[in-house]
Amino acid sequence: MFVALAPRPARALFIWLTPRTSGYVVRSVLLVGAWSLAVWVPPPVSGTGAEGFGNELLGLLGAGSNLGAVAPAMSWGVVLLLRWVFQYLLLGSFAAAIALSPRRTLDWISDVDRVPNLAGAAGPIAPATPGVPADPR
Repeated sequence: MFVALAPRPARALFIWLTPRTSGYVVRSVLLVGAWSLAVWVPPPVSGTGAEGFGNELLGLLGAGSNLGAVAPAMSWGVVLLLRWVFQYLLLGSFAAAIALSPRRTLDWISDVDRVPNLAGAAGPIAPATPGVPADPR
């Protein structure tokens, strides 16, 4: 949520943290969180109420709780599919992308190309169109 609300400060924080030991810890925690959201959580953890996409899918298919299956929060339908896509798969994929390649992902999210550079230009300058006279004003 921090990345979505403040992409440029999040980018600066992750770029600062990346080469440090604490950066590896944060990225590892993000990767474990991404895995647990998008794939599966072991049975002892899913019994506490923290489940992932795979746990709900197993529950919908009728698997036992010894596999970590939990009943989905809603019945089968469009609402459940949208929840799976947006809550589990999209958020899990985004967290994994930040964990594996923070600079590339956060550059894309924060639109770094539009940040003013040291010379003061605000990003790429459009090339002049040949054959069109400049405005004399």
